[in-house]
Amino acid sequence: MRLTSDDLPPDLREGQFDITLIYNEDDRNEALTFKAIIEKYIKMGNQHATVCTIDQHLTWIQPMIGHLGEAIRRSNFAFLYITDSFREGRFTQLQKDECLMESIYNNDKPGFTIPVYTSEDQKKLSPTGLRGVKGIHLYRLVIQRMADLDVDALNLKSSDFDKWELKRITDMISGALPKRLQREMEQAEAISKWLDDKANETSSNSSSLETELYKPRC
Repeated sequence: MRLTSDDLPPDLREGQFDITLIYNEDDRNEALTFKAIIEKYIKMGNQHATVCTIDQHLTWIQPMIGHLGEAIRRSNFAFLYITDSFREGRFTQLQKDECLMESIYNNDKPGFTIPVYTSEDQKKLSPTGLRGVKGIHLYRLVIQRMADLDVDALNLKSSDFDKWELKRITDMISGALPKRLQREMEQAEAISKWLDDKANETSSNSSSLETELYKPRC
């Protein structure tokens, strides 16, 4: 039997990421546009930034808080998409606190939690725990508003970006890139072991079946 990636267990089939993006559901469209911008325009040599959202794990992890834990485990940073809805949402506040705990208690991720300020007003009204954190100024990064961009037809030019903000974000993500590449290598090794174990299991089952089929009858 030939095994494919579809046969892998979900935790081995899912990827590793630079960023997990957390947002209020009311802001989903604009947040996903921001995600697409990061994935397309943040380049580190031959690598592009990789971004997941916590609902990416919806099909195999329950309950919702488990999605966040898995996203945290697989990412170098959590980008919090700060809006009125985010600040007022009960669940987004819990997610924010969980990310801040990761920043505090995981020595490998001291700068894990990054607020993404969608406007200058949102920076002034930064949620508790984030006021001393250097964030991303989205209102500076991209000249156009997120709501005015078509996520399926992104064709931004260099003049559409603040080059210094873009460089700062790129430098931040590229600085932690080796951690993502290390996790990917470890996952590749785990996949190889899983495939070997399955192959040995199949071979063992076949041998047992052959022994049973050819057992002499008394």
